[in-house]
Amino acid sequence: MPPKLAQILRDNCYVDKLAPWFDAFPRDRFLLLDSDDLRGDVPVRQRILDDVHDFLELPAHAYATEDLDLLGNFHLASNATVLPLLRRTVNCLPVLVDCERRLEALLDAPPGAFDWCARARADLPDAGDVRLASSRPPVPRPSPMPTPKPRKKKRRSWWRGAGPDI
Repeated sequence: MPPKLAQILRDNCYVDKLAPWFDAFPRDRFLLLDSDDLRGDVPVRQRILDDVHDFLELPAHAYATEDLDLLGNFHLASNATVLPLLRRTVNCLPVLVDCERRLEALLDAPPGAFDWCARARADLPDAGDVRLASSRPPVPRPSPMPTPKPRKKKRRSWWRGAGPDI
């Protein structure tokens, strides 16, 4: 597996990151948010911040529209920066689908609660299923070397030539 793909899979298998935290702290100490919601309309972003305020037991606060626009503009972490076909391909890999199922079990969520593969397919309905291939050209295999013919060994003496007179 190419190292970049392995890194993407590790970064996107959230269950492996959450499980140790859930072992160390009570679950009611966590508020999990779907980052796709942060890319939604301004009222949706305000609702998310209201949920955060409630979770932290802070008073409600009405954010200015320009602040909420800034919140929705995190392009570096956005799915918009990933080609839809690549996102669809990666999200539908069996290893990530398995991560989703384990995350659903960890969070006691109903089956299919996340289903990132289905979301990615809905974003790109006309694309067929894609198989990942290595981006590197195949390495040519060397041709087999001919078997060398055995050589006759010459007898060599440890004594070469005449030595000094004794």
